[in-house]
Amino acid sequence: MAITSQTPDDKAVALGLDDFVEGTLPKESFVKVAKIFTMHSTLVLKRLCVLRREKLDDVLRELRGFFS
Repeated sequence: MAITSQTPDDKAVALGLDDFVEGTLPKESFVKVAKIFTMHSTLVLKRLCVLRREKLDDVLRELRGFFS
């Protein structure tokens, strides 16, 4: 899913600076659950951060709701 620092108009889950167990993003961001895409693994250069389990559950809950 797309992640942006701009407040989106559509469904999104806010990511605060304390929502990570490893790493961080430069500023508060949003996961846009309506913008799903795939990309080849060779295009991924590095891992920036890892979400806390509770926040990942929030993102997945919103994603499931998007398809309901």
